[in-house]
Amino acid sequence: MRLNSLCFSIVIMLGGICFAQESSCPVQITEVRNIEQSMFISFRNTTSRDIKSYEFDISFVDVFGKLHIFPFPLLRNERIAAGTTRVAAFPSADTLEFLFPVLDASLFKVTFADGSTWNDNGSRECSLSALQE
Repeated sequence: MRLNSLCFSIVIMLGGICFAQESSCPVQITEVRNIEQSMFISFRNTTSRDIKSYEFDISFVDVFGKLHIFPFPLLRNERIAAGTTRVAAFPSADTLEFLFPVLDASLFKVTFADGSTWNDNGSRECSLSALQE
């Protein structure tokens, strides 16, 4: 009987952890690319609220492991319905100076249609790194 209550407690705790992780990041980034003088970020709104605007920070790692920060954030005012997937394109000639093998996109801020906001707490939990071709 004691073992069953312990297992039940663990399941409840794990369920709480999973819920907290899911709700802490309002989008799921699925792909990032630096091609054709544009940054492309594919992501899905994982919340039950519409997004009004969003901002991503971009960085790169070269073949020597040195970090290169893209000079400005990628931001857009665009309504994205709950559960919707979006491929956002950010054209910029500056991308030609950042042809490094690893690209990292990290969500920095989201403003929801109801006026509330989500801001990264420094954990960079909402990010994706990808090898570039």
